[in-house]
Amino acid sequence: MTATPDAPAPAQARRPPRELVAMLLFPVIVCALLYAYYFFAQDVVNPAPVVGTLTSATCTGGSISQQGAKTSIVELRTTYAFPSRSRDFAQSPARTATQDQITDYVEYERASDCEAAALALPKGSTRTVWAGENPMSDRFRARLTAERQYPPLALLWGPILFAAAVFWGWRRFAARGA
Repeated sequence: MTATPDAPAPAQARRPPRELVAMLLFPVIVCALLYAYYFFAQDVVNPAPVVGTLTSATCTGGSISQQGAKTSIVELRTTYAFPSRSRDFAQSPARTATQDQITDYVEYERASDCEAAALALPKGSTRTVWAGENPMSDRFRARLTAERQYPPLALLWGPILFAAAVFWGWRRFAARGA
């Protein structure tokens, strides 16, 4: 028995439309590219410990709403300045020494705790800061720790599992429709 050109295809031969495949694979590809970007962008070129000097320690407040109740969160914002290790400045002796800075944020539930922590940090105190020789425009040049921090793997597995579930549902729907 031969199939006519206008006859529907058997259930096993049905494939999802190209638009559906493209729509499901687009977030998978975007998340994989974002993960790769963060993987390589955090690479600090020739990291070295540098002494950073505390320039400011301020408390900034805000309130957030969680399950109908307002909660006040106060952030202690500490800024450390350190001599730039950028190759741009090291190769040009005519340029003056430039100070780079890095800011650290710590959350507190009460403003009094934040203010006490800020007062415990005297201006001019020092801390070890990890800095590299990356260009000045690289926002990942300075790190407070030498360890790299990667985004969660859910950034990759979430869209992949969602796309796989939709494809699995499509195949089951197509098999029942025959």
